[in-house]
Amino acid sequence: MASGKMDYFSQKLDDQVLAGVAYAFPTSIDIGLYTATPSHTNGSGTEVSGGSYARLQETCNTTNFPSIASGQVITNNVTFAFVTSTASWGTVTGVEVFEHGNNNGLYFGDLTANQAVNTNNIFQFTAGNFSLTET
Repeated sequence: MASGKMDYFSQKLDDQVLAGVAYAFPTSIDIGLYTATPSHTNGSGTEVSGGSYARLQETCNTTNFPSIASGQVITNNVTFAFVTSTASWGTVTGVEVFEHGNNNGLYFGDLTANQAVNTNNIFQFTAGNFSLTET
């Protein structure tokens, strides 16, 4: 999955490192699915809606995300599964990662392969298939 940082998160990191302005890192994140992949700008892309869709909340810890050993890539260590769709969600092409409970975007990315989500499907990232690459 190709990915990048959202403008919001890049600014928070720059402020902390260069200006000494503390950033309260999230203890959990929300993962949103998109039918038109977002870019680095908040509000871009088209998020899935309807059919019981909800962003997926995951805890920020080494059980879910083991530390980066090398290569600047971090992947999920467990399966991340969304709720069962009660209607078609369309074809998912990308994701955005948010601070939990708000629309402050942290990362965005496109899927390696687009995935149609029909009624009664469960969209999931099995262990090792959700990855973020730092460049």
